[in-house]
Amino acid sequence: MKNKIMAILAVLTVSALAGTAAACSMQNQGQPSATVTVDGLSMTLSGGTLSVTGEGVPSDLAERVQKKTSVEKVVLGEGIAGVNDTTFRGLDGLREIAVEEGNPLLSAVDGVLFNKDRTALLYYPSAKAGASYAVPEGTAEIGASAFAGNALLKSVTFPDGLSRIGIDAFADCTALKEAVLPEGLQTVGDGAFENCAALSSLTLPESLSAIGDHAFQGCGGLTEVAIPSGLKKLGECVFRGCAGLTGFTVAEGNTVFHAVDGVLLRSGGRKLAQYPRGAVRSAYAVPEGVEEIDYAAFEGNAYLTEVTFPDSLTKIGTAAFQDCSALTRVDMPDHVRAIDDAAFSGCTALKEVTLARYLESIGIEAFFNCPELKTVEVPFKVSFVGFRSLGYNALFGSKKYTDGFLLRCREGSQAQTYAERYGVAYEIVE
Repeated sequence: MKNKIMAILAVLTVSALAGTAAACSMQNQGQPSATVTVDGLSMTLSGGTLSVTGEGVPSDLAERVQKKTSVEKVVLGEGIAGVNDTTFRGLDGLREIAVEEGNPLLSAVDGVLFNKDRTALLYYPSAKAGASYAVPEGTAEIGASAFAGNALLKSVTFPDGLSRIGIDAFADCTALKEAVLPEGLQTVGDGAFENCAALSSLTLPESLSAIGDHAFQGCGGLTEVAIPSGLKKLGECVFRGCAGLTGFTVAEGNTVFHAVDGVLLRSGGRKLAQYPRGAVRSAYAVPEGVEEIDYAAFEGNAYLTEVTFPDSLTKIGTAAFQDCSALTRVDMPDHVRAIDDAAFSGCTALKEVTLARYLESIGIEAFFNCPELKTVEVPFKVSFVGFRSLGYNALFGSKKYTDGFLLRCREGSQAQTYAERYGVAYEIVE
């Protein structure tokens, strides 16, 4: 009898252990598989692996399978024709991508997604282990948003055959410290390295011919940039918000750009492209021959108290001096025709402004939030005065007008019309 009881206990113990093991196995495998079908595509989630089958291009996978679900691996079926910039967005735990062998358009190498012939890198999983990555030889293009938002990578090595880096390719890669772009590279797309805050070293090859809008915007760690001889096109706001940037140099032989005292000029010196935001000097004279100051060229500089303009100047671009918090005085030469939107917005120390005699337009919010600017005289030739351009300190509320502000204008002028329309205090001058 005793032996029989012991045998029963042994069976129960084995059964209990087996049950425990099965439970642990279920935990490791995650929730039971579930399939969602959207627009002809089926998405099956099982144990952290998301399999996508059907025909087409999947979008917003995280939304389809519930964003909070931890997806570590995505398997793309034979009929998946490609991906877009939303396909993997929100899959913050993604470590690996695999592609079924029968797919005629896509492939994967070490968990990274490529096109079939592996000439274009399409997506690098955001949680893939490792602080460095070497893009394989034979890769000619890095696709749009391919590495965007990666917080782990500190360095990426590029192959010599690379010719293009796509739009937003490395945007918001907050740990990336160095970008040595290879010889042979021709194009860096819009926003390619935008907000790479840790990026402190940048090498641009002589082969590079075009850099897109905002390509290095917000790269606060950059201190110097060397423009190569082959560069012909520089988009808007490429180095906007680069607070540590102290100067530019330009290689000999460049026919479009040159640098004077660390300031980047273009179009044969007719346009001031970018003043280094981190340059520590209180006064600056724009070189003679400059006709235009580009979009956000001086924006955010905290050191300049005075800028001298040449007689050749005809236009001050959008946000050109926005948030230049130390600027106290602006005297414009007679032939400036246009002050664009927000050109001096947020210049909180600005006390004195003399507008150009032949000025024709003052853009929207051109002098918005300049609380120390109490008086401005507007020439009669001005035919456009933008909303909130003068005498405004805030967007809404009782404090939106600048305390003590007085607009001086001619009888019947657009400046008078502006003052009367928006309730800005003014006086008529002869």
